[in-house]
Amino acid sequence: MTEIKNETALKKNSILRDRVFLLILFLGIIFKIAFIMYVPDAPEDAFNYVNYADKAIRDGYWGHSFFGREAHFLFTFLLYILALIFRSGYLGGKILSLASTTITIVLVYDIAIKRISRRCGLYAAALLSFTSLGWLTNALAVLSEPLFMCLSVLTMWLYVEKKPSWLIAIVIAVSLWVRLEAGFFYPVIFLFYASTRKWRDMVILTVIGTISVAARYILIPSGTMGWASKVLSERFGKNYGMAELGAILLKNINLLVYQLGADSAYLCWMYKIIFGIGFVLCLCFRQKSRDIFFFKVLFVLAINVLGLSIMKYKRVHPSAERHYVYLAPFFAILIGASFDGIENFLGSAAARFEKKSIIRFLGYMRIPAYCACIVLFFLLGAFSNQNSWRLQTRYGFLWKHVHFHDMHKIAGKWIQEHIKPGEGIIFSLPTDQYYSKIKEKNSIYVWSADRLDYNYYIKNNIRYVVWSDIQSDYYRIRALGRDRDFLFFKFRLAPDNGHHWYGWRSVIYEIDHDFGANSPIAIGCGNGFLPRESGKYLMNTVAHLNVFSEKRQRVKIFFQAEALDAPRTLLVKQRGIKLGEFSLPMRMGAELDNATSGTFWVQSEGEGVATILLESPEPIAASFKTDRKDDNPFVIFMGDVRVEESEPPHLVQVHGEGWYAPETWGRWIKDKASMEIHTKGAGQVLLRANVKSYKIDRTLQVNLNGVKVGEYFIGKDYSFDNNNLTIELMLETKDGANILEFIAEPGARASKSFEETRRNLTIAFNDFILVRLR
Repeated sequence: MTEIKNETALKKNSILRDRVFLLILFLGIIFKIAFIMYVPDAPEDAFNYVNYADKAIRDGYWGHSFFGREAHFLFTFLLYILALIFRSGYLGGKILSLASTTITIVLVYDIAIKRISRRCGLYAAALLSFTSLGWLTNALAVLSEPLFMCLSVLTMWLYVEKKPSWLIAIVIAVSLWVRLEAGFFYPVIFLFYASTRKWRDMVILTVIGTISVAARYILIPSGTMGWASKVLSERFGKNYGMAELGAILLKNINLLVYQLGADSAYLCWMYKIIFGIGFVLCLCFRQKSRDIFFFKVLFVLAINVLGLSIMKYKRVHPSAERHYVYLAPFFAILIGASFDGIENFLGSAAARFEKKSIIRFLGYMRIPAYCACIVLFFLLGAFSNQNSWRLQTRYGFLWKHVHFHDMHKIAGKWIQEHIKPGEGIIFSLPTDQYYSKIKEKNSIYVWSADRLDYNYYIKNNIRYVVWSDIQSDYYRIRALGRDRDFLFFKFRLAPDNGHHWYGWRSVIYEIDHDFGANSPIAIGCGNGFLPRESGKYLMNTVAHLNVFSEKRQRVKIFFQAEALDAPRTLLVKQRGIKLGEFSLPMRMGAELDNATSGTFWVQSEGEGVATILLESPEPIAASFKTDRKDDNPFVIFMGDVRVEESEPPHLVQVHGEGWYAPETWGRWIKDKASMEIHTKGAGQVLLRANVKSYKIDRTLQVNLNGVKVGEYFIGKDYSFDNNNLTIELMLETKDGANILEFIAEPGARASKSFEETRRNLTIAFNDFILVRLR
């Protein structure tokens, strides 16, 4: 009876009367502040918001384009207001996120205590405050998700408090101007009202909901659907049916569990099991009002997860892990209710023994057990790794996120130290821009549509560009991002903190202002070379010489070289073919007085880079002294490396019959396609291409002049996210015309593929290159 009275008193003024909750809330705020101080935001969008907010402090909210202004208008406006108040986009954004998460936890506790139990509320509050590291990494970031989460939980709280339907509808309408996902709450609340036959509330909700959704779409159409749909369609390709939707749904359920369990396989499976037990207890031990609310919260999660999955399937939402931040509080309520149900079940089981000493002992052990569980859950989450079941401090979840942007901090510091006033710079990632702390002394430019537009860089006095994997992924300039020179991009820095296996990598290049806009060919010494004085290099026993060209052509290269330890042989190879062999004398003086002068012809492989292998096979002389501690010291001194002349490659290719191009990815074939290769004289031609098959495993056969020269198995690809296979063939061509045939799985299956794929096409070819090497 006393417990019932205490529970009733708490419900009347739950937040102020419950000292345990207030302690959890207070310690949770301290923990979140420490988390903000030591764990940087992982999503790149967070730093986009910060950078644009800092710029808006100077130029005004409407003074320039503001990242996310159309898609997340209300969030960006509040961020701008707080940035003005605190004179910092980062500080303003963090305060907004901290306030949103704190209010969310208060609302979650209040919902739980009024509709389930006090213990459920305390469990949920403790989970969200201390152990849900996956949730905290995004809920405390400068993103629109934390504010939207707060408004979503507020919507549920208003429903629980039986507030007017027009007020609930208005809150959802306001949420729509933060994130589109708010629209899912209209059907959820509508069905809640329908279950209790509140017709008037249903009409009010429908009217306000229709007006708000229509207003959002009419006023900001591009920020509502257009842009996202275009980008995601290009990224993920066309959908391929219910199998893909099922896979997306399963993945998204795991993303929801990730919010509480982070990368810990133990925690994620434990939460699934605990939820399952709580679900069964709700079915077996009926407590009407409590169980109904449990299933209502479950219904909220189901509608939202299904809705996000369908949006990704329809290519209108990326559905990444941070987009499930707003659902984590609802999941925490279910886990709290499951914990509470399990504790009630165990308590009732213990009471059957009718031994008060056991019950009293269990009561004494509750608080230490709760504290131990919080610590255990935190440790499991903090030291987990998604690739392993073993706990680890280094490369664990918390360590990874603390050091997530170390590389970008290094890049930013380097830019700070090297860029001069008045020089321009281009960033690929907002994190690099943020850590460089470039404000007004330099101009920050956007990329031109053509990344190789040399005149754009010169006209705007752009000195540095910070390339990244995202640029290579989208624009396919694969020669960049490889820690070496490329055309007029001079490699300067590729920070590597030892764990760049997640996130995008940054590479700093300096624009060579002396390169010349029309330079047809350039040479760069890559891996294995160490630049010395002007135009001279030290070389390992193995090194790469990079030839950059805007078209396919034969290039004659001149060089001078001499050995450092003993007379040596220098072999020059391209694609495994020996282009030349030279004898190098031992160095006698400071200059290249005793050097061998040599020339060799190489074949540039089209726009981009061709890598030439330089190799000296002799063992290193035992008497040779070096400061290097590895097994590959510098043994050759080389200089005066230059292009002496060039000429056309004497190769013409003509696409014959059987080629189709209905999609932007590349050329397709049905059963068979042919190509003519005309060469002047017999020689060797390199064939290289990326190939993929749609929905069916296939075999690709390649014939040259009626003789099979290659056969490849190509695995099916449903999503078209990846290039399944890169093929390379060295073709021995004859003088004149050569017929090259590509046959897709000879036999009937290729021609009948329409039944399974809804198209008559079989194999696609992309990045198709034919290069004459000899």
